[in-house]
Amino acid sequence: MTYNDKTYNCLHYSVDKYKALTGIDVGLYVSELLTDKNARAINPAKLANFSLLDAPVSPCLAVMRGVGAHAGIYHDGVIHHLTEAGEHATPAHIAQLQYGAIKYYAFCPT
Repeated sequence: MTYNDKTYNCLHYSVDKYKALTGIDVGLYVSELLTDKNARAINPAKLANFSLLDAPVSPCLAVMRGVGAHAGIYHDGVIHHLTEAGEHATPAHIAQLQYGAIKYYAFCPT
């Protein structure tokens, strides 16, 4: 798994990780985001399949906000994510120090 903004970024990794953990492919619901940073677009209708959580549950999508948006999967106290430096399993409290705000989302298909 080598990071490439256009072909395999943090969101691609998150989709794969979520599928490995749950057997559910959420890629269809975030397909507009599975592109490079310059071409990403948000489809609110598809994002309606994700519910904002007050606290993380295992597994769920973790969206980190720092310099830019970054995604990972929260599971058992750590956030699994991919950067240019490779794959990481970062404790959630450390990720919050590194990225600032983290929002957690559960997949709830309608």
